[in-house]
Order: sequence, then structure tokens, then C-alpha cells
Amino acid sequence: MEKNHKKISTLANYSFLVSGILVILLIYFLISYFGNEFVFPSISSIFLEFGKFFYSYKEATYLLFSFLRVILSVIISFVISLFLTFLFVLYKPLLNFFKPILYIFKVAPLAAITMFLFISAPTYLVPFIVSSMILIPLFLEANITSISNINKDILDDLALLEVNVFIKFFKVFLPMIFPYIIMSLLQGFGLCFKIVVMSEYLILQDNSLGILISTYKDSLNTAGLLACILIIVFYVVVIDLVIYLAKKLFNKKIV
Repeated sequence: MEKNHKKISTLANYSFLVSGILVILLIYFLISYFGNEFVFPSISSIFLEFGKFFYSYKEATYLLFSFLRVILSVIISFVISLFLTFLFVLYKPLLNFFKPILYIFKVAPLAAITMFLFISAPTYLVPFIVSSMILIPLFLEANITSISNINKDILDDLALLEVNVFIKFFKVFLPMIFPYIIMSLLQGFGLCFKIVVMSEYLILQDNSLGILISTYKDSLNTAGLLACILIIVFYVVVIDLVIYLAKKLFNKKIV
């Protein structure tokens, strides 16, 4: 009975998901049909531009370079956030040394920072720096919050046993906060894609989605602009799915 209930619940979830997608397509179809074709191009023309990312060398190359920047930015930010989290576990006041710069990262306007870095730093580093400024505080906050929510009895036992801080961090804390790490990574990938593309656009980064968007804008190719949005959404969904499956596999191994 319980299995049947779960199947019905899963089917209902997918049904509403598909229905939501169809409603979005229907609304856009109606807008493009009755609206300005230049501003709202047909769905077919958008998907033709979308297809170029899979068979056109230029579009595929630009997408690949942007995608690699996103992957590297997430990895760099995640490693730095893990180091700062380790300092938090080692001795909490140590983290106060980094709080001023982390606060600047959180509140500073990205557009102004991007243009400043464009003037003062090598162009190829700008997307990595800008995205890391957002992702590091995001990952760090998720890690610290999840560690702080660990059962107090476990923390007391570790304190009594005087466990080595490296063992405590890598053998106890990291496995226990793994679901929170996955959630922050899910948020990070989607957010990073937007940040990287924005910075690429502002500095006109060679071989990037940003320069492609600028080209579409200058040529008034609205279908191409919307195709860029679709391809980013598509790859973020794929990444989310991969991480979700990895999370389920990890949970099964634990059980």
C-alpha cells in the first residue's frame, strides 16, 4: 500500500512538472503569436538557435569555455570554503580574521567589481575572481550552519575523546554535513553560471557565452539571446540531476 502511495505521489510530481513546462510554452506561444515577432520570436526559431550549441563549432566552443570556467570557479571556491571551514573547526575565532573580506564579497556590487578587475587584473582571471567572491561566502555559510546543527551529544563525545582535529573534520564532520554540501553545490552551479556569463559579457571575454550574447545583442538577434538562456538552464538542470543521483547513490551506500 505504501509503495503504491509513493508511486502515485511520484507520478503526480512529474505530471505537475510536465504541465508547468507545457503551460510556459503555451503562454510564450500565445505572446509570440499575438505580440511583436521581433521582440518575441517564434519557438521554432529559438530552438533552431538553441540547436547551434550542439552542431555549430563556434557556439559549441564558446559554451564549452564558459562551462569550464564555471566548473573551475566552483571547484576553487569550494576548496577555499573547505579550508575556511576547517579553520572554524580548528579554532572559531580564527575565522574572524577573514570576516571583513568575506563581508565585502557579499555586499559589493558585482558590476563595479567586474569593471575594476577588468582594469586591474588579467582578463582571463576576472570571471574566476568575481564568481569566487559570491560562491565562497555561500559555501562557507552552508558548511558552518550545518556543522553548528550537528547533534550536541556527538560534539561533546568528540571533545571528551580529544579526537585529532583532522580526523574530526574529515571523518566525522564532512560525512555528516554531506547533504548540506550537495545543496550548496546545487545552488552554486546555477548561480555561478549566471555570474560567469555576466562577467564575460561585461569584459567581452574571448571564447565565451558573454561575447556571444554581446554579438546577438548588437545584431538584434532576439532568438539567439533566448537560446543562450535556454542552454544555460539546460546545463544547470543536467548538473543538478547528476549531483542528485550522486547524492542518492551516496545515501544508499551509507544505508
